[in-house]
Amino acid sequence: MPHLKLDATSNVLELGEMPEILRELVAELCRHETIDPASVKAYFHEQRVWTMGEGARPGFVHLEVAVLDGRPLELKQAIAQGMRGVLERCFARSIAEGLVGFTIEVRDMDRATYVKA
Repeated sequence: MPHLKLDATSNVLELGEMPEILRELVAELCRHETIDPASVKAYFHEQRVWTMGEGARPGFVHLEVAVLDGRPLELKQAIAQGMRGVLERCFARSIAEGLVGFTIEVRDMDRATYVKA
């Protein structure tokens, strides 16, 4: 049920490392209580066409972590901080060269309308 959706612009230097980066993100998420490793889904989308606002870095990495609602705020904050560490480590070259900024969004999926079969 948790979904990790990783988007990155095609200017990131680490594009060839995405399978390993996804594995690291999954491992980090699974360290947190209430996360069932068998339910985690992680996927990557390369953004080949994008634009940034004036003054922004030329590209981005964005991670959306979607979990079923009902988890405490403190847990979601801990997940966000753990994911931050993974992104900082995994995209260190692109960050150091000023090619990308990154963002993380931990959001709730509505348990009443989420269907899993």
